[in-house]
Order: sequence, then C-alpha cells, then structure tokens
Amino acid sequence: MKVALLSDSHDNWNALRDATATASGEGCEVILFAGDLTRPKGVGILDEFSGPVHMICGNMDNNIDGIWAEAEDTDNVIFHGEVCDIDMSFGTSG
Repeated sequence: MKVALLSDSHDNWNALRDATATASGEGCEVILFAGDLTRPKGVGILDEFSGPVHMICGNMDNNIDGIWAEAEDTDNVIFHGEVCDIDMSFGTSG
C-alpha cells in the first residue's frame, strides 16, 4: 500500500491540489495530512482525492471548528483533531 504524507499547505491551494493529484498519479491509496491546512477551504481540495484522507490539526490551523465541520461534510476526509490513532496494518506479501 502506498501512503502519501502531506502537511503545511498554509493556504497554498494550488500546491495542495498538485500534491493530491501527484499522490493519485503515483497510486497512493491513503493520504495522511499532518496539519497546517490553516482554513476550511483546503478540506474540499483534500476531498478530491479518491481514497481516505486522515488529518490532524497543526499549530497554524486558525479555524479548527470550521475545518472539523467541513470534513464532516465530505466523503473521505477524516479530521482526528490533535492526535490520530489508526491501524494501518499492511500485512505481508509472499
């Protein structure tokens, strides 16, 4: 399983859109977003990714309640708050 790790987009919506498109193009199945989206608008861009997007907040996220609300209205963005505890067992291939 390929996983993309993104963070610190800081309202640079073009760069975030490019990064999610690159993740898709490289065959990533999951995005982990490690904070500093800064505003709710970026959630819609992350939602363009076809797989799940797990995100936490960063120290520059100014509207956490808005980001949380926006994520609840998406199909695949899961906002975990400050800590993300998920099981990403990859198994083994033989």
